[in-house]
Amino acid sequence: MALLEKYGRSDIPRIREEPVPSLRSLNELPELTIEMYRLLAAAHRAHQLAQALQKEFDRLRQWQGTKKLPN
Repeated sequence: MALLEKYGRSDIPRIREEPVPSLRSLNELPELTIEMYRLLAAAHRAHQLAQALQKEFDRLRQWQGTKKLPN
């Protein structure tokens, strides 16, 4: 079970209780964060992870809501 400070506990398979960052679509920073992580994964030949991150990056880019910087 993962621990999300702001949102309480979340049941994420295969993740023990530890701090987990939450990336929200309305935030401007997750796109850049996921893209940087994807590039690092690709550079380290973690191609399956890089492909999964690309899908999440694409989903965030398609979100049409208002975006803002976090407080």
